[in-house]
Amino acid sequence: RGADEAGTLSKADLILSCMEELHATDSDTILVGDTVNDAAGAEKAGIGFIAVTYGFGFRAGDGCAEYPCLLMADTPLHIADIITKYNST
Repeated sequence: RGADEAGTLSKADLILSCMEELHATDSDTILVGDTVNDAAGAEKAGIGFIAVTYGFGFRAGDGCAEYPCLLMADTPLHIADIITKYNST
């Protein structure tokens, strides 16, 4: 999903729309993102968030402190490790 043409949907609106379509609960859902907008959208939607340092907005060790964040991932493989550990708890 992406922004609507009118620009009226927030990041949280998009997340919640996807969750509804997939019949996913908040405990089933984690957003992987690279900007504070992603982090804020995840927080507003009430889901987990993994910040990635290989994208646009975050760098290792900073940028996500003001938002709840499961962890920061440096590679796509690291995301898989985080999700595996998260699901086993």
